[in-house]
Amino acid sequence: MTDNAVRHLTVGEPVSDSLARASAAMKAARQGKSTPPSFCVGFDDAGELFSVFTQ
Repeated sequence: MTDNAVRHLTVGEPVSDSLARASAAMKAARQGKSTPPSFCVGFDDAGELFSVFTQ
């Protein structure tokens, strides 16, 4: 039985993945190619992060 009321979150990613993606985007930009869109969310502190899930 699966409890659908539980939210599973993955926060972050391995640094090597992030660096590889940034490197590929910079290489593409230097070559005049388009780069894929990037989306990230940042929080000033843990309280701000947790407020997203408690309101």
